[in-house]
Amino acid sequence: MRRAVVIVAVLLLALSSMAIVGCGGGDTETAKKYMKTADAAAEDLQKKSEDILNKAMAILMPALSGDLSGANSQDLPMLSEEMGQLNTEADAVKADYEKITKLEGVPDYVEYADAMIKWVDIYKETLAEGEKMFSELTPIYDEAIKTGDATALMSALTSISGGQEDIQKGLEDQQKKAEKIKKDKNLAGE
Repeated sequence: MRRAVVIVAVLLLALSSMAIVGCGGGDTETAKKYMKTADAAAEDLQKKSEDILNKAMAILMPALSGDLSGANSQDLPMLSEEMGQLNTEADAVKADYEKITKLEGVPDYVEYADAMIKWVDIYKETLAEGEKMFSELTPIYDEAIKTGDATALMSALTSISGGQEDIQKGLEDQQKKAEKIKKDKNLAGE
């Protein structure tokens, strides 16, 4: 009888330690759910950014080539406002990834979430620079509309956009790091 009690106690101890270590335990299912939600929201941010970039190109390219016939003084403030909205959405995405960092027993998911939080921070920096750029270009763009001369706009765009390349590279590098963690830890396939 005593031996049976010892065996049951050992089995219970073994089972409880497996749950603590994370062999099927921990918050894996919750982490997966949070990751999928956050990743979908991050992907949505990227699509919206591409839409804004396409709008910016559609607005600025004709103006830079001297065609200001379709230009409107509200064009750049509209883009700046859309970037501000994305900044708010980026805060929500960051909060989604931060949920993962609070979970227990899922260090791989936490590592990935931390990498994506850094990506969101760089993304927000990119948005802030974009908003600043459109804000600085607005009076120059408006003047080009009035005068029909886009020379000052071309010059301003060249000087203002110089720092964007470094930020964009940092954003791409951080995304690659996060994707590597996701792939190496097989987080997408679990």
